[in-house]
Amino acid sequence: DSVEIRDIVALQAEKHTPYTKEEILTDFRIIETDRAGYSRVLLVLSHQDIVHRALRLVEAMGWPLERVGFELEGLVGWLALAKPELPEGVVLVAELDADTTTLVAVRGQQPYFHRSLALGATQLTQHPAEGTAKLLAEFQRSLETFDAEGTNLTVASIVLTGCADKFPDLKDRLHEGLDLPVT
Repeated sequence: DSVEIRDIVALQAEKHTPYTKEEILTDFRIIETDRAGYSRVLLVLSHQDIVHRALRLVEAMGWPLERVGFELEGLVGWLALAKPELPEGVVLVAELDADTTTLVAVRGQQPYFHRSLALGATQLTQHPAEGTAKLLAEFQRSLETFDAEGTNLTVASIVLTGCADKFPDLKDRLHEGLDLPVT
């Protein structure tokens, strides 16, 4: 029941953030529902100031806005367009930005897991060996967390995007350290 899920989402959002319910915006997507009627839900939380700042920018430019999405939708859509030949199974998309790395486990057009890492290109540039080792450890921790969630799914491959191409050794290090194909 979507109304019941929305109530649960609101309660969990309040419980797991340091903000009041008036300060946060929430939404959700039902990922799957089992035969017993239980649902796996992707919860989306944002402080309202972040969304409102972006809305004001779009409005100031005079652009029409039909809806507000979230980062994962963009990565999932990009994966479908850029890599339609990916094998069946779960793909871990890793978008490396300046100061963060976004990880999304995707099967088909459906995100199953998301994690944002406070580690990006800046750290890899300033401290290449240490930054790469930390990033590899965070990838490993993310894969273990995904496995522990009980989805009965395992990651079959990794796709790097963002500014990952500026770090040619990263692909090989991830492949060796995680024993997964990396593109």
